[in-house]
Amino acid sequence: MTNNPVELAQQVFEEFSVEAASYVSFESEGKLLIIGSATRVLEVLPLLKVFSVSVLCDGRSSSQEQARLSAVVSLIEAVVEIQWSGYLGAFTVVGITTPFDLILDLRPERSCQSALSPIGYFHVNELKELPSVVESLNDLIGVFDKPKYFSYLKEKCAHSRNKIEGCRQCIDICSADAITSVNYEIVVNPYLCQGCGDCSVVCPSGAMNYQYPTRQEILNRLRSMLKAFFLAGGVRPIVLFCSIEDQSVLHSDLHEYLVYPLESLTAVGSEVWLSALAFGASQVVLYNAVPLLPSSEQTLNEALKVTHMILKGMGFSETVLYRSEGINVQETKTELLTFLPATFAGDNDKRTVFRLAVDHLYQNGSQQPNQVDLLANAAWGEVKVAGDLCTLCFSCVSSCPSGALQSGQSSPQLNFIESLCLQCNQCVSTCPEQAIELNARYIYKGIDARSSRRLHEEPVFHCIDCQKPFATEKMIVIMKEKLSGHPMFQGDAVKRLEMCEECRIKSQFG
Repeated sequence: MTNNPVELAQQVFEEFSVEAASYVSFESEGKLLIIGSATRVLEVLPLLKVFSVSVLCDGRSSSQEQARLSAVVSLIEAVVEIQWSGYLGAFTVVGITTPFDLILDLRPERSCQSALSPIGYFHVNELKELPSVVESLNDLIGVFDKPKYFSYLKEKCAHSRNKIEGCRQCIDICSADAITSVNYEIVVNPYLCQGCGDCSVVCPSGAMNYQYPTRQEILNRLRSMLKAFFLAGGVRPIVLFCSIEDQSVLHSDLHEYLVYPLESLTAVGSEVWLSALAFGASQVVLYNAVPLLPSSEQTLNEALKVTHMILKGMGFSETVLYRSEGINVQETKTELLTFLPATFAGDNDKRTVFRLAVDHLYQNGSQQPNQVDLLANAAWGEVKVAGDLCTLCFSCVSSCPSGALQSGQSSPQLNFIESLCLQCNQCVSTCPEQAIELNARYIYKGIDARSSRRLHEEPVFHCIDCQKPFATEKMIVIMKEKLSGHPMFQGDAVKRLEMCEECRIKSQFG
């Protein structure tokens, strides 16, 4: 039995079993659609004898070529514009009733609009690539299960309210085009999702989560690793996050690193990186040898910028959390962190974990400011209201998905709890007076962030007949200005605007 702290920590990692919460099933019988010129199709057919092949010729073909193809495959008549959609076992082409299991695209340009092709679609531009593609095609005949990588909590989502769109970060970042908005609701196609995790990292509310493994499982496993390391006498551990694919190229002489392989490097975000530091890691490395998807590269870099701003605000060097690319792990010299590890348990709530981690780091930081400014795309910040424009119509309150904006119980007030604000832009999009703007920042002191503060207040206007409070003075002034030319409110009739609903009806109809 080993006494090496790193080896013991890795042993704990291996013993911590994780099961997929649910699976997505694909079924493929080998019905292959080839799209391309007749000449190229005839060149590749000898390698595809195990498939049931249909051919959709792109461009002109000679009668001799058509005759040769018709003798061995199902030749489909050309369609005006080739448009396809779907995934392994369920591909469809516009204008063709027959479904297909697989698509081999031999045209010069890749026809898939998504940055990440759906499982079962292959584009071959050069014939030298064909043998490896055919091998992959052969592996995709049968019944397959893959983990359902995501979980989506509709009740937490900040995408839309009242048919007005707010946050759409998961839609914009998805490389597989698996996330769409249908009738102002987020819909995720589990057959297109390939588990890159970008959506989970950019989601401000934690509505979209990576679930293989879950955030809670990742955190508990991480804490167990570090605990085992310290119990074995280890000091100053360095945690290295990487993908399972990249783990295979890591050099074996990296004794000092606690390697945490993931399905994807962007399966975890800043709340996990910061938790690693809070749990006792002296440094955290985000490592990739294989180039990331452009969306994952963007996601990772933007999350790092925001996290570095928060760390720097507490007096920590950016080098306690850094990226390393290439075959060799690039070492960065820094003053390694040393303080008592945090003891909070893993949790699936993204924002709760983030704040718990930052709270612990804040207590051990060399600087303890009240707040730090962040980039505009951050998930933390405040709402600013222009008092001269706001009428306290409370459209923003009804549209706020997190309850950060609240009305006064019995008086015309707009109140705000900053810790709940997602910076989702829903209130900005909803406000009819364009009186709201967002300011990305992070308040370190939890009591300040959780406290309700008043953004705007107006004097109450009372009905001129029954004295019932029913609006604000500013709202009445604005209504009178906007309706000054309306035929229903001329002369004494304008006074009806100063009446509550009941008194207005009595005045108008007797």
